[in-house]
Amino acid sequence: MEFDALRDYVRKRSIVSGSFPSIWIRKSAIAYSQKGIELVHLGESDVSSDSALIRWVEQHVPFGDYTLQEYLAVPMLWNNRKFDLRVMALMTSVQPLRLYVLGHAFPKIATKSYTLDLASLDDSCVHFRLVACSEPVSPYPRSTDSPLFRGGLRPPLKSDKHWDEELYPAVYKVVLRVVLL
Repeated sequence: MEFDALRDYVRKRSIVSGSFPSIWIRKSAIAYSQKGIELVHLGESDVSSDSALIRWVEQHVPFGDYTLQEYLAVPMLWNNRKFDLRVMALMTSVQPLRLYVLGHAFPKIATKSYTLDLASLDDSCVHFRLVACSEPVSPYPRSTDSPLFRGGLRPPLKSDKHWDEELYPAVYKVVLRVVLL
């Protein structure tokens, strides 16, 4: 993304959300399994001009291949903890495309309660599930099909079928978009 496009995007998002800073996930292109991931924030002064934004990039994005991904500041939570999903998919053919996605996913739940306080940006246990964190989640839902998982979601599901008919089909679509890139 060009600097002026990034700056304009951050400014527009701050108007919509009503707040700064804008928080981003910085990922190394060669890292895996949540290694090389850091949360960084852009303050209002960081997008005040091209030179300010260039200075911010030089300070926060090391030389090499990195991705900046916007951080979802108001996520769905499970028992006040962030989570992401491990989705299993199998592609058996490219032409014709045959893609099978497991009917449930495996939640990866952060080990500490979620807060967007800037002081917590360096605490990976708030934002990711890490074995090294000292506060394990117990009991731990093993699947998105689990009543334990679905009952702990906030905001709560609209109905018993909301996950199966709206949310998880949206996950299928994301997997398909990634395959079709």
